[in-house]
Amino acid sequence: MPSRPASASPGEGGPAASARAERIVYGLPCGELVAVLHTARSAPDPRLDSILAAIRREWSAIARARYPGLGDDIADAVQVALMKLISPEKLATLTDPTCVDRWARSIFVNTALDALRDGQRRHRRSAAPEEADETDLLDRLPSPAPDPEETMRRAQRLDVVRRCLARVEVAGLRYVEDLPELEIAARTGTTRDAVASRLKRFRRWLREELERDE
Repeated sequence: MPSRPASASPGEGGPAASARAERIVYGLPCGELVAVLHTARSAPDPRLDSILAAIRREWSAIARARYPGLGDDIADAVQVALMKLISPEKLATLTDPTCVDRWARSIFVNTALDALRDGQRRHRRSAAPEEADETDLLDRLPSPAPDPEETMRRAQRLDVVRRCLARVEVAGLRYVEDLPELEIAARTGTTRDAVASRLKRFRRWLREELERDE
């Protein structure tokens, strides 16, 4: 009498990925966590803030333990990595949602190492950092307004707008296109130190805005 094939017990025979999908990361199943991260640039999920706060704490602890050379730049490195984490471009590189925690940690590690290298390069420079010229052609253009006070006010407003645009431009090149500071300096016609300064001001402004919303 031919033997009957043994029937599979519940849960057996499924792909390994289905078992890994049950992993809980930052309080959520991996797939659900990835879905929450994808909401950051549209309609943020109410759970997003607590997830990012947990990731921030974890990465800050890693930085203090493994990269003490970052010093006061730890918070900046964590913030930069978080911005990369929730960017659509980076999320598109996540091929296996069950590895989201390791994938996210690699983003932070690479960002921390970049920050360390940038800091070391700046310290090695023997010459004093060349500051960006904060005056451009817009400030020197003649104003049609005959009133000197109004001319000054317009120049000041143009300077504020120019500074904001420059800050957003370098932030986009760094955090969206993921370009190094040296390449950003070449694209924008300024120096690496000026780029680093603008990025630091942008991160400080962003932290203030995020804390204001909490």
